[in-house]
Amino acid sequence: MPDLRPAWSPATLLGSGAAGDLSPDNRWVTSIIPSDTSKVQLLPTGVGEMKVVTAPQFHYRSANWTSDGKRLVVRGSDGDRPLRVWVQDLSGGVPRPITPEGIDGRFVILGRADYVAARDASGALQLYGLDGEAPRKIPGATGADRIVGASPTTDLLYVTADLYSVPLNLEKLNVRSGARQKFLVISPVDSSGIVQLFTPIFPLDEKNYLYTQLRDFSTLYLGKGIR
Repeated sequence: MPDLRPAWSPATLLGSGAAGDLSPDNRWVTSIIPSDTSKVQLLPTGVGEMKVVTAPQFHYRSANWTSDGKRLVVRGSDGDRPLRVWVQDLSGGVPRPITPEGIDGRFVILGRADYVAARDASGALQLYGLDGEAPRKIPGATGADRIVGASPTTDLLYVTADLYSVPLNLEKLNVRSGARQKFLVISPVDSSGIVQLFTPIFPLDEKNYLYTQLRDFSTLYLGKGIR
């Protein structure tokens, strides 16, 4: 009987650092070395040499590709200034701020456009455009909403009230109308030892999803005759 299992190729080491985001053309992966946050490495997935994006006195936390693959959206700080979100050309140069100082956020591709979703100083959930547009308040959002993703082709955010709950309950929030609807409950078959379900990833048809689970086991030892 023929072996119908898929022929997976062996894993290939791309480089060092903490992996970030895969470019839209699947040719590059962002990586930041925890001991050297002064640069973002662009590691080729095939033939090619590593590239580096950096800026003087800048410290990077994470880096995502814009939907056109021409820029990076980075979380970082300028010297010892507070953390904020920036956009930077692949050629380097000075990063341009997207959010105010002290306002962290999450990059999302939503309705075929790029945004950073973040809570402003008042706690309101806003969408910040990458090119200086005024932030847009998200109707229907509550103080408990935590964003776990977005639909690249529609106006829907995926949100949850508790990132650490197991099972993980997700809703869809329309950023234009504020309408909400139940979406998905992610419940592992075996929940023993699971302490968190990390951000799920959905294809465009939303028929499947991919997520990572953190499982923490302990070993109990019984000592006898200890004095």
